[in-house]
Amino acid sequence: MYSASDRVVTACSSVEDSPHPDFMASIFPIELFLNVASLIERRNDLLALAFTCHALYDILVPDYVDFVELQSPIFNNALWTRFPERPILYDRVRSLELTDTTTNGIHRYHLLQEVLLPNPIAEPLVYTVLPHLKNLRCFKGFFTSSSKISLSRLAQYLKQSGCILEELDLDLQKCIYTDYYRSIRCSSISSFALEMPSLKKLSISVSDYDKPEADGLIHMLSRLPNLSYLNLSPPNRDDHINDFLHDLFSKCNWPKLKHMVLKQIYQPNVIVESYGNAMSDFFMRHPELESFYIDNMLFSGCFVKDATSSSKLKALHFMFPDPAASIFVQIGRVLPNYLAKNLVHLSLIGISNVRLGIEPNGLCSLETCSLPRIVSETQLSWMAEFVKAAPNLKKCSVIQLLSTLRHLTHLINLLSNIDISESSGLDIFACLYEIPSLIYFNAMINSEGRQFIRILRNMESPQLSYEMISRSMSLAKYELDYTKWGGFLLRRNV
Repeated sequence: MYSASDRVVTACSSVEDSPHPDFMASIFPIELFLNVASLIERRNDLLALAFTCHALYDILVPDYVDFVELQSPIFNNALWTRFPERPILYDRVRSLELTDTTTNGIHRYHLLQEVLLPNPIAEPLVYTVLPHLKNLRCFKGFFTSSSKISLSRLAQYLKQSGCILEELDLDLQKCIYTDYYRSIRCSSISSFALEMPSLKKLSISVSDYDKPEADGLIHMLSRLPNLSYLNLSPPNRDDHINDFLHDLFSKCNWPKLKHMVLKQIYQPNVIVESYGNAMSDFFMRHPELESFYIDNMLFSGCFVKDATSSSKLKALHFMFPDPAASIFVQIGRVLPNYLAKNLVHLSLIGISNVRLGIEPNGLCSLETCSLPRIVSETQLSWMAEFVKAAPNLKKCSVIQLLSTLRHLTHLINLLSNIDISESSGLDIFACLYEIPSLIYFNAMINSEGRQFIRILRNMESPQLSYEMISRSMSLAKYELDYTKWGGFLLRRNV
């Protein structure tokens, strides 16, 4: 690799051969450019120099521009025509993300309703570039109904490049196909993935599955043995989802799988019994699984109860639908002790009738958690049990859960030994403000040293509503904000 000054010398030495009349070296002495080059430390600075004229651009850019991550609409003709002009750019692309909308981001395009019609010239230009991306490792596609882009052709050209694709992310949620396009979509997705046997990370989001599509995806997934990460949206239909989940857990084996996400399960009528045994067998066959995330799951049995004792599962996330509010859940029945002790994250959202049923220190490795929303004071008893089971907990949304209680008067030692930043502390006190009946709160907080805070609400004197006593002099830099009645808000003294 040339140094920056060497590159400038090369550019300036070709001044006589340069076809560009605006070549800066013909106007300014070469010493000026060398002086500028000697001060360049970052790649972007050299790129800025390259944009001063066409000749410098032609010489400096091809060796220096790096398209490691490339995001572009498929109709960006200016970009695709640049590649044949500068073939060296082909080798620079490691990650390619294509959309057929006006935005390039992964999520931002969902916010826009405007969808441009496909440019008939754009797709052939994209296809001419793909066979040359031999170093591509990640492909992401976010397509709507308007593009009707051929996934089969994309896979064909990527295969021609000889790239070893490791990550594939296809988002077709916006594709509302006719029966014809739905039928070819199934085969297109399967053929795309099967052309890439080296895949390690796979994400597929497709709305409105039909039965042939669901069966085709299961067939495709069962033939990808190297997967370590799977993010999948199951069929959004009552008559398909149970069979799909049963086949997914019973027919697929991924010895290297570490992370699994099943998202956007909108249908409430998910019958766990139809695939519960298959799910237990799945966990037994995948002892390397580290995290499992599933949306909208009715929790009526033991999912991971039969997981092997050698399981490395560290993160569990269960999302429950509203109808699950009446279902009784005892976490201890689901998580055997040897598995509970390994968990670093646990999330149980959307269910109210819950019992822990785990021995003290049973969640000794747990660092973060999201707990069910508390809607009655009777649920506080299991929270005390939870605190005993998770002594090393660092992050928890428990204060926000407590804010729904309308009769809580005393809150004592709930935050003991928890590290809290200043911004988090303000959020906590704001949540406490939402409990109108609360008159007493104390906590031992690790924030700039061990600190003890006690706050007493004076219900008879709104203007002087709180008293704060601290055992740490460092808290003297804070004072209570009386500008809002009831606000347990701390602010810095200036």
